[in-house]
Amino acid sequence: MIDEIDRKLILELQKDGRCSYSVLARRLRISVSTVSRRIERLLRDNIIVITAVPDPASVGYLAFAMIALDVEMEKMDDVCAELVAHPSVYFTGVSVGRFDVLTCVHFPSSEMLFDFVRNELPRIDGVRQVETFYIVESKKHPLFLLREDAL
Repeated sequence: MIDEIDRKLILELQKDGRCSYSVLARRLRISVSTVSRRIERLLRDNIIVITAVPDPASVGYLAFAMIALDVEMEKMDDVCAELVAHPSVYFTGVSVGRFDVLTCVHFPSSEMLFDFVRNELPRIDGVRQVETFYIVESKKHPLFLLREDAL
């Protein structure tokens, strides 16, 4: 569980994950040792992860899409596992509503995205229907992690 000091630390780190412990301590009016101890606990307990988040277009990922899937319920976990394992998928979630699974992908080209939608998704056992939303302009991009196994 986190308290108010942890919340404030997390908010500050979200603004600047490279902020020094001394600056954080000054901003929150607590000691540097308290900052250090709390951040180490937040990291150890997997409450936070400090990571670099690249701009997808700047690292060569120019085709971005949100994909909605209609999935056979008994195969939901298997479908999600296949999506999560794909190097171009950076988000997959089970949904309640018109579609069962929502997933977000980045590809270096629209041709690679098209191949994924046309050839790879239909091969996943349990996928009944796919609807793709090709994003032409991102106003605020969600978390994008550059994976070593991508491409």
